[in-house]
Amino acid sequence: MKEKLIYAMTHQKTKSAQELYESDAPIPEWFKSGISAVQKAPSAVNRQPVTFAYKNGVTSASVKDIGISGMALDLGIAKLHFELGAGGGSWDWGNGSPYHRTV
Repeated sequence: MKEKLIYAMTHQKTKSAQELYESDAPIPEWFKSGISAVQKAPSAVNRQPVTFAYKNGVTSASVKDIGISGMALDLGIAKLHFELGAGGGSWDWGNGSPYHRTV
C-alpha cells in the first residue's frame, strides 16, 4: 500500500499528444512521430512542461517558466526526444528556438 501511494504521488499521467503542441495547420507525420517520442521522454519535474509549436511551417519548443529549477533540463530532454522521434534534425539553442529538419 505504501509503495502504491509513493508511486501515485511521484508519477503523473503522460500528457496526450494534443496537450503537447499548438499548430496553425495540419501537422506532418514526422512531427507526430516527434511528439510521440516526447510523450515517452522522462521529465525532470514530472510535468512535461514543454510546449511544441508548428506555425507557418516552423517547429519550435518552449517552456513558460525557464527560470524555475529543472525547466531548462526538461526543455533539453524534450528537444532531444523530439529530434530522435522525428528522424533527425537539429535545434537552435534556447527557449522558443526553431527546429531544422534534415530530410
